[in-house]
Amino acid sequence: MLNRVFAAAAVGSMMIAVPAVAGAKLPQATVSYSDLNLNSKAGQAKLEKRIVAAARKVCQADKPAVGSRFMSAETRRCLEVAINSAKPQVASVVQDSALGG
Repeated sequence: MLNRVFAAAAVGSMMIAVPAVAGAKLPQATVSYSDLNLNSKAGQAKLEKRIVAAARKVCQADKPAVGSRFMSAETRRCLEVAINSAKPQVASVVQDSALGG
């Protein structure tokens, strides 16, 4: 059974985590955005790229699969959950940035 994704934001960075078996420690990655201008589309796009890269790392999406060049359904699901878990955090920090926070 999959646990819910844990995601926590901190000043200038956010964390994403992936689903895991109940009771297991969740892999996670910190994504920094303190150097980005989140009021610009370019800054927001760069943050999105960082989130995808972090999700690929924690989901081990670039790890070669035995017998296939394709990503497993489990890995695709992991990426989807990890990336989607960051969306509320991104929306919050972009809004805070727009409000001068």
